[in-house]
Parts: sequence; C-alpha cells; structure tokens
Amino acid sequence: EFLLVLEAMFFVVLLCCSLCFFSTVRGDCYLHQPRGSNNRLNGAGVNAGNQNRLFDSQNNAKGGYNVGVGMSINADDTAGALKYYPGSKLWIEWTNQHACGDFTEGKQNDGFEGSKIRECEMVLQYMCLEDNTNLRNGFSETTPPLDREDHFAGQHESRQYYKNCKKRQRNKGLFTADRNLRGNTAIYTRQNNNGNRHGYECPEERDHYPYWHPTPWRDIAILTNNEKRCKYYQRESQNVKGKGYCTTPTANNKKDCEKVQGLSDNQRILLDIRSKITNGLGWVMIMEQKQKLGLIEGLSKDTISKAKDDAVKKAQNIHTGLAVIDKELAKWPLGMRGQWVTQPAHGIPPPDCKYNNWTRSNHLGNIKGGQPYRYEWTIPDHIVNNEGAYRLFNDTSTPYYGSPVNHCVFRIRYNMSSSDYDNWNTHSWGNHDKRVIANKPKVYDPAKLQLTINTNQVARTFQDRSHVFKVYRTVPSAFSHPGEDTEVTPYDPKKNTIWNLNVRGKRGNIVQTYPAVEYDFNPGGDPLKIKSGDYVHFQWTGSNTNPRNYAGQGTRGTDRSNIMQVCTLNDNIPLPLEHVTMWGDDPTISRSRYMYFAMLNQTNPLLNGAHAYIDYPPIQFNKAGVYHFICTRNNNFSNRSQKGTIIVDNAKENSTHCRKS
Repeated sequence: EFLLVLEAMFFVVLLCCSLCFFSTVRGDCYLHQPRGSNNRLNGAGVNAGNQNRLFDSQNNAKGGYNVGVGMSINADDTAGALKYYPGSKLWIEWTNQHACGDFTEGKQNDGFEGSKIRECEMVLQYMCLEDNTNLRNGFSETTPPLDREDHFAGQHESRQYYKNCKKRQRNKGLFTADRNLRGNTAIYTRQNNNGNRHGYECPEERDHYPYWHPTPWRDIAILTNNEKRCKYYQRESQNVKGKGYCTTPTANNKKDCEKVQGLSDNQRILLDIRSKITNGLGWVMIMEQKQKLGLIEGLSKDTISKAKDDAVKKAQNIHTGLAVIDKELAKWPLGMRGQWVTQPAHGIPPPDCKYNNWTRSNHLGNIKGGQPYRYEWTIPDHIVNNEGAYRLFNDTSTPYYGSPVNHCVFRIRYNMSSSDYDNWNTHSWGNHDKRVIANKPKVYDPAKLQLTINTNQVARTFQDRSHVFKVYRTVPSAFSHPGEDTEVTPYDPKKNTIWNLNVRGKRGNIVQTYPAVEYDFNPGGDPLKIKSGDYVHFQWTGSNTNPRNYAGQGTRGTDRSNIMQVCTLNDNIPLPLEHVTMWGDDPTISRSRYMYFAMLNQTNPLLNGAHAYIDYPPIQFNKAGVYHFICTRNNNFSNRSQKGTIIVDNAKENSTHCRKS
C-alpha cells in the first residue's frame, strides 16, 4: 500500500499517441453464423458452463451454440467443424441488442430512430494456426492454466501472449473515468478494473481498436457510423502496419523500453526513492558549500549547520534504509536495456470499412428490411497459401478431400458509446473529473433525480467468437460426389464461385433458444442468388448436448437437419421425386442426391440415425431456376420455419412445373 502511494506521487505518466476507438450499456452481441460459442463448448446446461473459458463476451450466459460434433469427437476437437474453400462466399450473421447506424447524415433517413443516441462500431476479425499453433476448441470447459500447457482446455490467444500482456505497462494516456484500476499493467482497463482473466485474452487489446501492440487477430472489416474514420482504421490495421513491442515486456513504448529494464513497478519505485534520498543529502552539502562561498544570501550559517546536524543524526536510519533498498535491488540484474522491435504487418489487404446498418434499441433481432445483420465474407486465399499457414490433417470422415487445412476462429467485437462526453478526444486528463462524466450522478436543475449511469458502461465493448473452422489449402479442380462415380464436376475459380449454404440456430422454441435463434438456413430469409456455373457447398453441423427439455423433434437434445425441395415457400410438404428439379436433369444423379439430402445415409424418418455434421461436396448449378427447400424435421408450421431458396440467373418464380395434378 505504501509503495502504491509513492507510485502515485513519483511515477511519470507517458501519454501514448495512439487514439483508441474503443474509448467507449448490457448491449449484448451474439454470433449466429459461423456458430458463435459465447464461451460454450459442449455442456448440456441452459447457460454456458464457464464464461471465463476463452474470452470476455460481456454477454448473457444463456447465449451461444455448442461446438459441432462429428463422427470422432474423442479423436479430434474439430471433427464437427465447418470447412471452407478459399474464394468461397460466407454470410456472417449476428444480432446486437442496441442501436447501430446513424440517420443524422442522410444515409438512411426515413424517420426511424437510429443510433443518434450513441456511437456504434463493429470489428470483424479472424486468427489461424500461424497466429497460435495451439489454437483449438479443447475438450474441457475449464479456463486454460497459466503455469502449463493444457491440451484439454480450449485456446485462442497463446499463453505467452497473455503473459506479456500481464507484464506490460498499461497505456496510461487512456480515459478510465472514475474507475479505480487495481493494477498498472495491460490486464487492467476501465471495463476490467479488477484484472480478471478470460482465457489468454489481453483486456487492453480487447477493449481498444486499432491496438498499438502486435495482436494475433487479422482484420476483415470495420462497420462504423462515421465513415470519415475508415482511412484511419485501414491505415492503422495490423494487416498493413507493423506494430512495436519491447523485448523486455514491462515497457509499452520505445522511450521506456530503451531505459534500464528488467525491473518490476515496485523495484522502479525503490530506485526512485533511493534517488530522492541521496539527492536530499546532497542538497544539504551543496547549500553549505554555497554559503561558504557567499553564493547565497538569506540563509544563515546556523541554519545550514542545524540542517547538517539533523541530517547527520538521521544518517544512520537513512543509510540503514538505503542498505535495505540496495539489498532488495541486488536481487535483480541492473543495466539491462530493452530493444524496441517492430513486428511486421500481416502483409494482407487492409480491412473493408463501410457504413454500418441501422438497428433499433433494445432489440436482439433483424436489421431494417427484416433480415439478420450480415456481412458477406470472401474466404481469403492467403489463409492457406503460405507454408506456415496450415498443418496436415488426416480427415478420414470425408475421404473425397484429403487436402492440408488451416484451422481458424472468427471474432466480432461490438462497441457502443454514449455521447455524454467526447469519447474520441477525452484522455487521461479527464480521469476522476466529475465534470467529464460521473458514476450514478444526481441532477438538481431544478428536478432532484438520480441517474442510472455507470462509468464502466457508458462506453463498452461486447464480443462473440466462433468455434474453430477449417479452410482447405487447395481447391480441387473437380468435385466427385458420393454414389456418383462417373460424375466429375470441373471447377474453375476464375469463372465459378462457391457459395456456402449452412444451418444456423439450435434446438428449442423461440423462448428457450433466446438470445440464440431457432433453426434456419444460412443464407436465410433472402434467397441465395447465384449464376449458372456457380457451386453451392451444402454443409452444416450441430450438437448432441442441447438441454434435453428443449422443444423439437427426434432424439432429445440433438440438432439434425436435411433438405427437401418444396414448390413454394408457402408449402410445407416436400415434392415427390418426379417433380424435383433442384438436383439436375440426370435422373440417376437427381435420385441419388434427393435420397442423400432427404435421409442422410440412414433410415429413421426423424433423422435420429444421422450425424450432426453433414458435408457434401460443392454442387454446380447449371440451369436457371428458383429452388425452394425445407428441413422436414425442424420445419413445424405455426411453431418454426426452416426454409431456404436458391435462385440461379435471376430466374422468375414459376411453380407450374411442380404443382400436383
């Protein structure tokens, strides 16, 4: 406690030049595609079993989806992971509780409430094995330990990354309002003032963007309500800009790094105390010498003599104190200097940056227009096209691939800020100044009211992350399909696009699943519009350990889906085989695919014998048409709807071919 007081008195704060985008109430953010974990693994409870497992979401523990299960979960923690090809299109979908978008600049102004009441930014990112070779889902819901590598625990950021964060001085130029941070390293922030640990995440990096030190995260896109910031975001992204760090992890800037390093905060304070003691003794001797030389007036010989006598009387205690300090300091080597190193940029294109969509307050639902908040991501080729970016993986569950793959994870951060203070231009000078903003203030002008304002929440960051997904290093020049030995579909990435069609949601009714969602296809709501020659990669995953009392068909607690064509989206009874047009003109191939997607290589009518993870090689669509489809197990008229549509070449609806006679 004494040393903390001295630190407050003597420590010189260096203001960092970097601006923080997240200087910036519970405004949760939930990822639905890819499946957002919200720190879940495979627990059967209503709530996530450990909200400290991998990251600090700030979300309600009821959200999230269990990890997908494959055929051999005990052998590989990614056996049920979705697989993508570089260049393929993936619709990322999420919901956020509070408003985004801004009508004040005429972007979408039609009289609806927008986020004029707050600022909102979203950052979409990913990391892969080259960013942490121990990236994994894990088999245990425990928080990974600091003292050893536990391969049963999940891991996103590396253990060393967190250790460096825990040692590194926090950025003391940041605005922390009236929060009392209980430490001085980067694990202490306004939002995490107690320094709590969530996996190996660095709280300072989590709460701020763009971050000023290296991070393992690669930027996909920033969605902002102020497009004027886009150039700044793109310029400062680690995609294109190297980030500096000190070889001695305690320093957070070049100037401090190149000073004597290797000391803890308390050791630095001891050095400072020692300096002030010796300087104080020196002052007495200097004053005595100046008086003798007549260089000072107004200070009598008796005064200086008395000061000297007092110093001599205290010398024994002073020198004893110095001896204790020197003994303590001798435990650590002095003279070490850190080296400021710039970690190279990721060497990939700058992130996309665009105006965010409008959403209303207090609503975990769709954006204006009635569709989920979504971003179309083209899986980048650079994820797999370098030698250090993948590992060999023997995937026996899908023998028609067999390519080396990279393992990756997706993160979305959602930041919202009040306009009650200038959150972009308020820095540490405003700390503990109630004129800037105060916690639970009272107003008397003239009404006497207590406001519900929490300085921990007037600027706040939420996040969600996916489970591990896979990206294949090489896209085959042709796709073969189960049961179609003679069918080989050529693939030309310059001419053809692969579209990922997945399933979002989980078992349960709308109340049970909330704040997750019920089953639907992804893309859903809006049709998937493709052109002739494009491919659709049908693939989905699910869990066997949802709460057993949740509503649904088939074996309790399980996720299963299939696909059968219907005539229109208003229909709930699938077409008989002779009217099916979705799977091509060849009757043998059409029947084979019809039976596969209907029954999933099993015989139970409720799909109880099917695997939760289904992956069918991409199918090429070569004929213009409109194809509607449903899941027979989960589509439950008046309870829930699981339907989708594929439109090829902007074909018009024509249901005459499929009407029953």
